[in-house]
Amino acid sequence: FPAPRRRCAACVVPNRAMSFWGIALKAGQKQQVEVPEANVLHLSQVCLHEPKSGKTYLQVGVDGTNYTFCCLEKDKIEHQSLDLFFGPKGPTFVNKGSNEVHMSGYFEPVDDDGEDSEEEAGKAGVKASPKAVAAKASPKVETKKASPKVEAKPASPKAEVKKASPKVEPKKESEELEKSEEEAAPAAKKKAALAELAKRKAAEQTSAPTKKAKTEAAPKAAAASPKAATAASPEAGSSKDAEYVQQLVTYLKANGKQKMSDLGTKVKRPPGVPKMRNVLDAHKDKFVVTGDTVDLKK
Repeated sequence: FPAPRRRCAACVVPNRAMSFWGIALKAGQKQQVEVPEANVLHLSQVCLHEPKSGKTYLQVGVDGTNYTFCCLEKDKIEHQSLDLFFGPKGPTFVNKGSNEVHMSGYFEPVDDDGEDSEEEAGKAGVKASPKAVAAKASPKVETKKASPKVEAKPASPKAEVKKASPKVEPKKESEELEKSEEEAAPAAKKKAALAELAKRKAAEQTSAPTKKAKTEAAPKAAAASPKAATAASPEAGSSKDAEYVQQLVTYLKANGKQKMSDLGTKVKRPPGVPKMRNVLDAHKDKFVVTGDTVDLKK
C-alpha cells in the first residue's frame, strides 16, 4: 500500500493527531482491523508474547488474498520493526503459528486536500521567510560571478613574469646535457665491447698451442695404456670371483633354493666382485635363476 504523504508543520490540520493502535493476536487467530475514516493504519512493531518453540508466520489479507509479511522464532527473531501502511478498507491479520503475537502501531489522519494546503503553505512560507528571500537575492552569488579575482587572473603580472622567467633555461640546458650523455653512453659501451672481444681473441690464440699439445699427447698415452691395462688385468679379481661363486654353491647345497635378497644377506659379496646378479648370469652352468629365486643347476 502506498505510504501517506508526509506533511510539513504548516499542513497539519488542527484537532487531528495520530493515535496509538495495538492488538494481541493469539495462535491461529484471524482478526480484521477497522480503520477510522480519513485515516491510515501504520504497523510499526510485532513481537512474540511468552515465546514458544517453532516458527510463527504473520499474514495480512487484502482484497481476498493473504500475504506473509513476517516470520518470528524463539531465541532468533522474537520481535521485528515494520513500516507498513494500510488504507481505510481495513486489513485482516492472520497468526500462523503456536505463539501469541502482539502488534502495535498508530492511526494517522489523511487530508483530502493535502496538495492544495501544501502549495498554499509553501507559498506562504516563501513570502514570510526572509531567509528564502535573502537566498534568492543573495549578493554573494553575484559577487562570485563578477569576482574581480577571476578577471585579474588572465591579466596577472605574476603569470607574465613566470612565462618570461629565465629559470626555465637551465632546465632546458640540463635536458640537453642528459640527452648528450645518453647518446654518448652507447658509444662507450661499444668501445668496451670491442676491447673485450680483442682480449678474448688474444687469449684464444695463446691457449691454442697448449690445446694442440694436449691432443697430440693423448694418442701417445693411449698407445702406452695397454701395458698398464695388462698390468692391472682381472687376474687379481678372478680369484675373488671364484671364491664368491664357491661360497654361493656351498650355501645353496646346504639350504636349497633361496630368494635372491636372502642369499645376498647370507653370503656377503667381497669388495671388487661384480653384483650377485651379474655373477649368476656369468655362471649359468652352475646356477638357475627363476624370477627372484636362485637354485643350483642339477
